[in-house]
Amino acid sequence: MDYTIIVKTGDRFLSGTDSTVHIVLHGNTGRATKPAVLDNLFRNDFEQGATDEFCICDEDVGDIEWVEVWRDDFGVAADWFLERITVEKKGKQFHFPFLRWIKAHVPYRIQHLDTFLPQDDRFAHQRSAHVEEKRRLYEFSVKGPGLPAQVTTSYLHVNDALQKY
Repeated sequence: MDYTIIVKTGDRFLSGTDSTVHIVLHGNTGRATKPAVLDNLFRNDFEQGATDEFCICDEDVGDIEWVEVWRDDFGVAADWFLERITVEKKGKQFHFPFLRWIKAHVPYRIQHLDTFLPQDDRFAHQRSAHVEEKRRLYEFSVKGPGLPAQVTTSYLHVNDALQKY
């Protein structure tokens, strides 16, 4: 079965990556593809604002319910802001909006359209960790009496800091 994977890298400052990106497609049959490396030979993939297309061939896993993506930390520009992934199979499209910075060696799992009821969240632990990270990033404090609350930066990361502006 041929799958076309369309990857849209965000257009934020320094959002492209030189890392090696892997993907696994999980279908409604309970089966999954083997991990595949997304790479077009002799091409600089995952550049800021770019849309890249990859073809992988694997067993038919049915309709794609969720994808799993991760990257390594290879290269000087390893950070990556992944906007979305679209998987095409036999004329059908399956959309996976990520809209986040992808950390090295951390698998990100997103359901089709990333829509569900909170009690049906297949990846509740992942979402909780993401929300907690945002809470730390956008922590507020009052510097003095009568002053408005301001964002406190509890840790600095180039791309996280740039996201705020």
